[in-house]
Amino acid sequence: MSARLCILYSPYLEFQGNDSGAPERLPYIEVMDQVASPPTKLMELTTGKSNFEVFLSSGKASKRDIEQVLALHGRTLADFSRVLDFGVGVGRVSRHLDEIAELVGVDVMPEMIAWLKEEMPFGTWIQNNEYPPLPFDAGSFDLVINHSVFTHLNIEHQDLWLAELSRVLKPGGLAILSFSGDVPFAGYLKSLRDNGAPERAIIHEADFLREGYKWIEEDSWRDTDFPDWYHSMFHSPQYVFKHWAQWFEIISWKKCGNLNFQDNIVARKI
Repeated sequence: MSARLCILYSPYLEFQGNDSGAPERLPYIEVMDQVASPPTKLMELTTGKSNFEVFLSSGKASKRDIEQVLALHGRTLADFSRVLDFGVGVGRVSRHLDEIAELVGVDVMPEMIAWLKEEMPFGTWIQNNEYPPLPFDAGSFDLVINHSVFTHLNIEHQDLWLAELSRVLKPGGLAILSFSGDVPFAGYLKSLRDNGAPERAIIHEADFLREGYKWIEEDSWRDTDFPDWYHSMFHSPQYVFKHWAQWFEIISWKKCGNLNFQDNIVARKI
């Protein structure tokens, strides 16, 4: 048995599933779709796939997911004047946010920020460090969007960044945050059992039930271009509701609301 078992699940693939196995064709003929295709390497780092159509349609689907959770609270993206895309990557979602008055994106990967500055001049793109702070005053944004960042941070990193996102939000501002909940974790346990590691699955499930989360370092993110602190994190919804309430009021939760895979919450600045 291999020393480490890779997590093979990708929300960018899950959301497109259909009987034919072909990508779901979503409408994406918009101004922002005229932005150039990112380099193959950057698309693969962002989605695990090099297909530009998958990249475009997954970004459009993520925008749809954001719109749906905002609609639960009677809001639209156009209601927000200054939006932060935390973990912007190579603009998979931000390229579709043409209705935002002022769009800012941050990411830890310098090559992604360099590409955004060259190809997407309609936004402000900044490389952040491993740890806070961000170069913004308190209360700088009325909305923070995030896709699959807290799914890769350990407890130390995520607590620091949750506090920082709360700091840069205006009072009453909203954050849409995703996490890998019960469904992705069940898939991970199945992958362990299917790959001949049932004992590890039992141990990891016990850890998850006891702590409310499970941090996996022996995963498919090792030995990649991502930082060595970037791995796989699973949360129970109950943990998120209780622990993240230190910084936010959790006002809604949508199970598998992020590309039909990760969970989405809407959190309000306390």
